[in-house]
Amino acid sequence: MFSLVGFYDATAHAALAEVDAIPDPHVRVAGNDIYVPSWNKIMAVFATGGAMTECRLQSPSLRRLSNQRIAPVGDAAWPAMFPTPMVFHDYRKNPRTLDIAEALNAFAVNGGATAEWVLVWLMDKVEALPAGEIFTTQGTTAVTGVLANWVNGALTFTETLPAGRYALVGMRSEDTAVVAARCVFPDIATRPGCLGQYDADTPDERLFRQGEWGNWGEFEHDAPPTIDHLCNANGAVTPEIIMDLIQVRAGRK
Repeated sequence: MFSLVGFYDATAHAALAEVDAIPDPHVRVAGNDIYVPSWNKIMAVFATGGAMTECRLQSPSLRRLSNQRIAPVGDAAWPAMFPTPMVFHDYRKNPRTLDIAEALNAFAVNGGATAEWVLVWLMDKVEALPAGEIFTTQGTTAVTGVLANWVNGALTFTETLPAGRYALVGMRSEDTAVVAARCVFPDIATRPGCLGQYDADTPDERLFRQGEWGNWGEFEHDAPPTIDHLCNANGAVTPEIIMDLIQVRAGRK
């Protein structure tokens, strides 16, 4: 399984300096430290800022060899970076392993006092896809966004799912204010998620779709996951949520 955590700051850094950890209800956060949970492999990283030129992840275990340098990085503020290609690093095939319960930090060089985001996906393993064909459906959420904070909202499907159990195998969130979105399952500790997409015309990061990252988690038709939203501003947001699903069981248990 995998989970999404992040760092945010809006301070000019002429030299490498720590980026603030984003408060998070599902992992321990203290100051600039995110403490590594049991899913302790670096799966992927995304880093961008208005004038970012350098980024790295740092922890005691990484320093045994070398702290993880993230290159290239984005040098545009969110969402002005669109429609330029995503600067996204997928490490699934060669993830670096962190020590459980150690502090993970992000450092960056940012030439101006503009928003900088460092998003980190942590995993234990990629869960295999269940048998079945993938179909895509849509839902909506509505929350009051808080800058650089995860805010949770209920998911309402546009079409009612038939009774049964479903595996989530991909997701897309469309809204100008959503930097990232992740799922909160009723009985799963991890919170897997994706980058936000500016609007319906913004190309996907294809790794978030159609089973590329395996099985994100399963739910009953009448107990869908809620959605955490990481926003770039305060105020109401109503993202469109696109989900790739596999029905793993028809009917009630």
